Amino acid sequence: NRTTFSLIVTQQITTAATATTAAAQSQPRLPSHLVSTPRQTTSGTSGTTLTATTSFSSILSSSSSHNGQQQTQQQQYASVAIGTRSVDTAAAIAATIATDASSNCSSSLHSTNTATTTSNLSIAKRRNINLLIDQCESTRFIPTPFSKNKKRKKKTLLLSNMNLTSNEVPIQDIVNTGTLSTTLYKLSLSGNALIYLPHLLVTSLSGLKLLDVSQCELKSLPEKWDMPKLERLDLGHNKIREFPCEKMLQGLPELKHLDMYGNSIRSIHLPTAPPSLSSSSASNGSKLLSKLESLNLGYNALSILPLTLC
Repeated sequence: NRTTFSLIVTQQITTAATATTAAAQSQPRLPSHLVSTPRQTTSGTSGTTLTATTSFSSILSSSSSHNGQQQTQQQQYASVAIGTRSVDTAAAIAATIATDASSNCSSSLHSTNTATTTSNLSIAKRRNINLLIDQCESTRFIPTPFSKNKKRKKKTLLLSNMNLTSNEVPIQDIVNTGTLSTTLYKLSLSGNALIYLPHLLVTSLSGLKLLDVSQCELKSLPEKWDMPKLERLDLGHNKIREFPCEKMLQGLPELKHLDMYGNSIRSIHLPTAPPSLSSSSASNGSKLLSKLESLNLGYNALSILPLTLC
């Protein structure tokens, strides 16, 4: 009987040990930085387990609204920690979970706020530009005192320092708004990082007389211009290395004031008519810049001036 009883007890112990091992293997593993040595427990084991369970319940309930997948992982970590019956391990995991949840939530809120701010700024900038264009187009006549005659007010569009790029220049809107393409008197785009001038900008405003594109980080200029009435062109404080070419100057027959102060121009090549050509051809060749009254080339890298400018 004693032998039989011993065999039964041994079999039960073996079965219990196998079940305990299988249950432990089925539990998810803790991250390496959270693994600690379980404490040896006595009759107070149930109290320790209750404390760990209460701690994790509060942490999981506070962070469950941030990420469902993260909550599942937290619950797995909690069950493993409770299985070890270690209050220190449970506390360490609880602190880590709280920190990660807070960090993820802050990062998500920051990204959302940044995207919202950028979108709002773009919408506000677009509305402001449309308002300025509409105001410019609505400019008609102003009465002069002591006279029945009306004086036409010059249409001026100021888009300076609006953080515009070349793709954001509203040239298409200007061309398609009323008669601005032929009646716009002045356009200022100074202080915007354009890098280059859109082709439509220098070929579609036939009535423009003043164009200010200073401080726009321009590195080069379009070759083809079509501004038959342009009188003043401000290209100062850019990064231009070459003086306007002959083809560009042909599109600016009325140019009187050219400002290229503070660029990186090293030499000036003005078009001249070859001696073999007739006097009429030579006269046509010399018409380029013939109406020029002022040329500002201060703070460039010039070493010599052409005789035609002396």
